[in-house]
Amino acid sequence: MKKKKKEYTFFWEQPLEQAKEIKDLFSEPFEFKFTVPRFTFPEIRFEKTIPVNVAETGTEIIIKAEVPGYKKNEISINVTENTIEVSAFRKQEKTEKTKGVYSQEKSAGAVKRAFTLPAKVDPAKAEAKLEEGLLIVVLPKLYPDQKKRRRLEIK
Repeated sequence: MKKKKKEYTFFWEQPLEQAKEIKDLFSEPFEFKFTVPRFTFPEIRFEKTIPVNVAETGTEIIIKAEVPGYKKNEISINVTENTIEVSAFRKQEKTEKTKGVYSQEKSAGAVKRAFTLPAKVDPAKAEAKLEEGLLIVVLPKLYPDQKKRRRLEIK
């Protein structure tokens, strides 16, 4: 008696058939080389973001950024026609010597914020000032809003 080939498979037979197919795939010799990349880990610095308020007038963009505890020489501002980047880095060392106890603590902190401005500005005329932990950057617009109207006569 000849065995008929089944026209159906039970659900518990399917994984076995798939396993056979996978075995057949991997039994063929590979023609490519697989190499594991080597990773080097650079110095990791965790940067926080700076809270920023952006206001726009007809002639300028005013940015107020909170950078408490940072001095003028620790803050860097880079401005292009349509972007601004504010970053600050602080490194502190504290050494204590008392009777029988010696300790040295080091801490570093970095904050950064970069974004696209709502209008093109003139970086050459930009101004910044630091007042009690609040950095105020005034960026004059390159093309101030012109709200003058002129009625044209049709010829």
